Amino acid sequence: AGGIEAVFVAMQSHQGVADVQEAGCNALTSLAVTENKGKIAAGGGIEAVLAAMQAHEGVPGVQEAGCKALRSLVVNTADIVEIAAAGGINAVISTMQVHTGVAGVQEQGCGALRNPQHATLSPHIREHTTRNIRNTVSNYCSIWKNNSRESFSTSIINC
Repeated sequence: AGGIEAVFVAMQSHQGVADVQEAGCNALTSLAVTENKGKIAAGGGIEAVLAAMQAHEGVPGVQEAGCKALRSLVVNTADIVEIAAAGGINAVISTMQVHTGVAGVQEQGCGALRNPQHATLSPHIREHTTRNIRNTVSNYCSIWKNNSRESFSTSIINC
């Protein structure tokens, strides 16, 4: 788990450096492909990713990496509830609205919002977010499908 802490320290120490935040989000995504997902979430990974996204709202690379990291951290219902409670769903929707012309942000945002774990949200949280998620995903998936962006993955184009 030493690598996880090193990423957190780097992100915390260099909050104003977009490249560090992007690399940190990408590192957390890479580390989350193993049994580390729970450790990352419990250690403050969700908050670190959201802080990076908030600090660098105008930087597409940070936003794309942040959406991808949030997508990768969901293991179970508790994780998605934690992400939603921390403002993660709203952050993804917001970044998709700001970066409408950036295929990577749209792809990772759609992926984060369409995570199968969203179906297990409590009725209260689901009711609060479903309309925004549905509208945002439908809108941006349609934009990218109609524009036939080559970099937009077929799994998202078919949403």
